[in-house]
Amino acid sequence: MIRLQGGAYSNEGRVEVYCNGQWGTICSTGFGTTDANTICKQLGYDSYYRYNHLSISSGSSSQPIWSTNMYSTSSDRCYGTRNTCPSSSVTTCSHSNDVTISCREYSSSSRQTVTSSTCSSLLGNSANGALILSRSNTPSTSYYYGTVRVYYNGWGNICDDSYYGSAEANVICHQLGYTGASSYSRAGLVSYGTDYLSMKWDDVNCVSSSYLSIAQCSYSTSIDSGCTNSNSYDATVSCYINRIWNSNPFPGMIRLQGGAYSNEGRVEVYCNGQWGTICSTGFGTTDANTICKQLGYDRYYRYNHLSISSGISTQPIWSTNMYSTSSDRCYGTSNACPSSSVTTCSHSNDVTISCREYSFLSRQTVTSSTCSNVVLSNPANGAIILSRYNVSSTSYYYGTVRIYYNGWGNICDDSYYGSAEANVICHQLGYTGASSNSRAGLVSYGTDYLSMKWDDVNCASSGYLSIAQCSYSTYIDSGCTNSNSYDATVSC
Repeated sequence: MIRLQGGAYSNEGRVEVYCNGQWGTICSTGFGTTDANTICKQLGYDSYYRYNHLSISSGSSSQPIWSTNMYSTSSDRCYGTRNTCPSSSVTTCSHSNDVTISCREYSSSSRQTVTSSTCSSLLGNSANGALILSRSNTPSTSYYYGTVRVYYNGWGNICDDSYYGSAEANVICHQLGYTGASSYSRAGLVSYGTDYLSMKWDDVNCVSSSYLSIAQCSYSTSIDSGCTNSNSYDATVSCYINRIWNSNPFPGMIRLQGGAYSNEGRVEVYCNGQWGTICSTGFGTTDANTICKQLGYDRYYRYNHLSISSGISTQPIWSTNMYSTSSDRCYGTSNACPSSSVTTCSHSNDVTISCREYSFLSRQTVTSSTCSNVVLSNPANGAIILSRYNVSSTSYYYGTVRIYYNGWGNICDDSYYGSAEANVICHQLGYTGASSNSRAGLVSYGTDYLSMKWDDVNCASSGYLSIAQCSYSTYIDSGCTNSNSYDATVSC
């Protein structure tokens, strides 16, 4: 059995193999691309992304080190079969030479039909809770409607016999990168063709549409007999074709494109009504950290060393210093959108980046004395942070809402502000939704001595992922102008 340990994500880490009753590492001497591909495919991935160039800790001194040729095959298109477990640890290698690896997920273009005669149990994604849509028994990452497949120790379907409804459908579409679900049903009532897989989940129940992953909702792995005996109960969904990042982009908005995961890709910035790339000339670690932090991540993992396609020739290229700051511990503020594309750079020099997720310990308290106009989650107007007793912190999940709009201020809670707006704010902050919302005068978060920035914030639904996608007014009613007791608050 193989596992990856010590990585930032489930697809990467130090390779460990279970043999002779203990987990051991693999010696990197003689380890090559075929070995790397074999290991990744045995773990359910498409191929290796990189190996032995990851900043991942070595195994402990008490662990054995197995020989490299434990995992090799004559064909890296298949999973291969491992050799038998060695009788003892190798003595010509140290843990400083432990194999580390990063595996690449399946893309629809690279999927292949695999039978037991070529390679058994090929799986497109090895993480429980992963989703893909299928039509006529064929899955594709490009589908926005179809029968829902969920990965749970193997691919299968979701039974639609009780709870499955609009909330669950919306969450599925969110997870697939769409703004929400336009409709949902069961396979027997729509023409998506029969999906010849067994049921994996039943009684999937999302309390609201606020969740961003179906695995955050409750579900049962005990399948009712009605679903066990018929694929006509397979849950289906049709998502709105709008991608989350296309629903209402604002000047300065960042997105990552072309990566295998949502945390990596080619950096694109929305300016002058179009998405452009950033020139890598002069781009450094501070810029990389700033971009990742503006996207809501902890810091960069790597940049400009990713095998990701360049921007298209019609895209403008914005200058590197659009997103820079004197301190990569702060989020920084973006410069104004440039008036035109740079001409001294080509798309072969587009910035690519991989960001590292937040860990709770890395969150920091930021005040005006440490970083002015700190921008969180997004690099422009519309950024959010929560505050208590006039001190803001990225670790707060409840407090008075601060909004960035040409400077930090508050949101007036005198009319539209309610559960939908509160849910969207919590989504933007990285939480699944809001447990409550109110105004500062009714809760004990202390007075926030800032001026009002937005009034009449109105989100048509909880499906938005950024408060800037909702309607709002910069004209502040007199009631809010004269009192901070109307500051909007939220508890996520």
